[in-house]
Amino acid sequence: MDTKQLIESLIKDLYENKPLSEVFLKLQVVVYLLKSEQLTKWFNDENNGYGNDEILPQYRILPVLYYAQVEQNRGFSGFNV
Repeated sequence: MDTKQLIESLIKDLYENKPLSEVFLKLQVVVYLLKSEQLTKWFNDENNGYGNDEILPQYRILPVLYYAQVEQNRGFSGFNV
């Protein structure tokens, strides 16, 4: 299977919602065959996680709303002195 066929097979797998574990194995081969530093870095970051000092791609940043219930100390500690 040449690189073009492998990429087409990869796209087909994604379209058919194949498990990412299968897709990533093919993608790893494609990344190796293409020998692109940028693609290799992206694949490694996606597969192993981005480092704390790295800028995340926009598609990895999700808005989050935080909700909390906060109680203040009302001067009662539960002890009678």
